[in-house]
Amino acid sequence: MANISSEYKNIFEKIRIEFLFENPFLSFLALNIPLIQKNNKYEVIETDGEKIYFDEKKASYYDNETLKYLYAHVLFHILLKHPSRMKERNKDIWNRSCDIVINLLMSEFKNMGKRDENEILLEKFRNKSVEEVYNSLYNESFGGGKNDENLKNQKRDLIENPKGEVINRI
Repeated sequence: MANISSEYKNIFEKIRIEFLFENPFLSFLALNIPLIQKNNKYEVIETDGEKIYFDEKKASYYDNETLKYLYAHVLFHILLKHPSRMKERNKDIWNRSCDIVINLLMSEFKNMGKRDENEILLEKFRNKSVEEVYNSLYNESFGGGKNDENLKNQKRDLIENPKGEVINRI
């Protein structure tokens, strides 16, 4: 946990221990993926698929249970290989699709923390793949259909790293 204050090191160590007993696969990921303090442009937690970047200043606005949810959420982005699956798709729609699938998946588990009010949960996409959700949202946005949510006001989870590769942000 590079450059993270002792307060947040303790919070994330507690979360990792909770994952160990409640969701062992997340514990394994959490213990093997570096957590690095970084001032993030948009969100409290983001990933490039290999590392997790955590913004302490933004974290001060969240309680520990919400931080637990957001940490699990970013771990699912890595587990499901969302950064590498995006390819040439529209990054805003791909990001929204990934978030929808992850939040629906996480709703089936216990002890995942508290879902933030900005997290998207659309039941009509339950049991759909990210690609299926993407195709539906893309068609709603660009195919003339009406979109349920305004894409311009969505949580932004994708950024590009210095190499020009897209990474998921949480």
